[in-house]
Amino acid sequence: MTDSFARLKNQRGGIPVDRSKACGVVRQAARQFVDHQRVIVVVTPEGTRSNADRWKTGFHHIARAAGVPIVLATADYQRKELTYSLILHPGEDLAADMHRIYQCFANVPPAGIHSGCPDR
Repeated sequence: MTDSFARLKNQRGGIPVDRSKACGVVRQAARQFVDHQRVIVVVTPEGTRSNADRWKTGFHHIARAAGVPIVLATADYQRKELTYSLILHPGEDLAADMHRIYQCFANVPPAGIHSGCPDR
């Protein structure tokens, strides 16, 4: 992370995540919703900065643990449009929720080299 990006993230109230440890991240993120009046978590579909064969599901676990909805935003770079396509209150059926999420991204053209939505 560049110093300027780190400064911007910290000025905006960014919360650091220890990426070297997988344990407790969901609980730590969900706790932020208890500790702060307003929290916005932004996660790329892949959940990573590089291309991935499958989308990670930590955002779903965080939203369920915190009792908050998942608001999906799609970006169509060709049309220069940002759309809030779904507000999902995550349930117990992760597969069903992920299917609804994948459908929201299915017709959105990918930006750059990433392949976009997996066929799920």
